[in-house]
Amino acid sequence: MSLGYADRMRGIRGLGAVLCLLASFAFAGCGESDCEKLGNTLCEMACACSSTDECRIAQGGLTLSFDNGSDCKSFWVGLGCMGGGDDSVDYAACLSLVENAQCVDTGGGEMAIEFPDDAVCESSN
Repeated sequence: MSLGYADRMRGIRGLGAVLCLLASFAFAGCGESDCEKLGNTLCEMACACSSTDECRIAQGGLTLSFDNGSDCKSFWVGLGCMGGGDDSVDYAACLSLVENAQCVDTGGGEMAIEFPDDAVCESSN
């Protein structure tokens, strides 16, 4: 006895629903790493400080400038988190400090996010 077209389609739709459910469980834990959260948040805040498309991050008299948010994230997330990031940085603790960071005038009216000057954010490498 062979199944009709309608029966086969119901079976395919049922299988599709099961596969979607399994995929949602499989990817539920695939969120951003703490390193990526820190980099993304830092860049979003750096861009928000600026009145132009540029994103600036200041610390200890040095200011890093990026043309836009994408360039900032390429550096901080793409390069900074490559291989899982730096084991010597406490990304979760640093993120908490970054979330409370303020925009500062770096001179000439250019604003930048002040990167926390704290050991939890420093790399020993």
